Amino acid sequence: MTSLELDPPPYEARFQDYLPHITLPFLAILSFTCPPFAGRGILFATLIAINYFAFYFSPWPPNVYETRNMRYGMTSVWLFVLPIFERLLLHVPERDFWQLEDAGPIENRHPPPWTWQKVHWAISLAATPRGVGWNFGGRRVNAARLALKEAGKGRAASVRDSLIQTIIAYLALDATIILAKSAPIPAGWRFNLPTIADIVVAELYMFAAVYFAMGLQYSFVATVAVGFGLSPPENWVPVFGSFSDCYTISNVWGKFWHTYIRQPVLGISHTITETFRIPPRSIIAYLVHLTTAFTISAFFHIISLDSIRSDKVSLQELTRDMLIFFMAQPIGTLAEALVIDYYRRCGSDEGMPDAGRGVIFGYYAGLASPDGGSPKATLPSERGTGQCQSPSGDPYSEERL
Repeated sequence: MTSLELDPPPYEARFQDYLPHITLPFLAILSFTCPPFAGRGILFATLIAINYFAFYFSPWPPNVYETRNMRYGMTSVWLFVLPIFERLLLHVPERDFWQLEDAGPIENRHPPPWTWQKVHWAISLAATPRGVGWNFGGRRVNAARLALKEAGKGRAASVRDSLIQTIIAYLALDATIILAKSAPIPAGWRFNLPTIADIVVAELYMFAAVYFAMGLQYSFVATVAVGFGLSPPENWVPVFGSFSDCYTISNVWGKFWHTYIRQPVLGISHTITETFRIPPRSIIAYLVHLTTAFTISAFFHIISLDSIRSDKVSLQELTRDMLIFFMAQPIGTLAEALVIDYYRRCGSDEGMPDAGRGVIFGYYAGLASPDGGSPKATLPSERGTGQCQSPSGDPYSEERL
């Protein structure tokens, strides 16, 4: 892997170094534009996978200080590639997907192949990992879209607001980077209070940098897309949820953090549970959903970070750290769901923890695990009845994923 020295060797990009960045968008659009045929999904998924890994191996942009963030952003395109994979391999897009405004018979909900209308349809499908405005979009995403649409905010007002958000995110990111430069970074784990405090501060800076960077990119693209009339304002629902929802680990992933990979990982995990005839809404099915989501997320995070890895960090160390972090999440989330289920089924007023203390502890536990996206469960809003009973809200149900 390329070293991150301040004075790297000179590098002149060749056309083939740029080529993967040029071809990937065209492959994604072409895969949905052309008419269905036998093997279409496998063919285009294979081509897109080859193209994505060409991103990884391409020396452009170089892994040096000035372009390191740009290189990481290029390999992070997996957030768009993964949903395209799932839609090509597990669905017939023309049959299974349509925009919410489309009406009439299913066969009339997408334009004919090889038309400009079908190209626009394909671009819209490839460009929405969360399915905003589509029938497969999450309930919260499309509810937020409907609220924006009913508000009737015009294009000018939407551009103004997203531009303000872009400026605020830029200033906040700049301030975070400046403050983080002076923060002490521990060389390794030591179980003493000063070291743990330094690690917590470093993690908070990292979280803030990712949060503001993603917000900056999202609001900037929203400004351009709405300003030039490429997309209606209501399609740009907030990329993050509310901090007030972060009182459980599962809520951090399912409600607060971006849900770019929610739909594809659920599609893959549902295929697994159906293939092995695992009962839906069971604890085993829930564990499959969680494990699938975090395994996929760990894999792509390792690839993205390896593309900007310094020679001082081995690939083995990077892989180990990512696997420990991501694969600990299903364990914590499942344990949380089991506790919730226990108190819902068998809890009593005397045995339930104080609501205020429970929420405070929940924020502590939930915010200890920020990153990525996955299925979720929620804490009960009511106390137990003192009798074992079937709860009104099943923490393992598909509706809570």
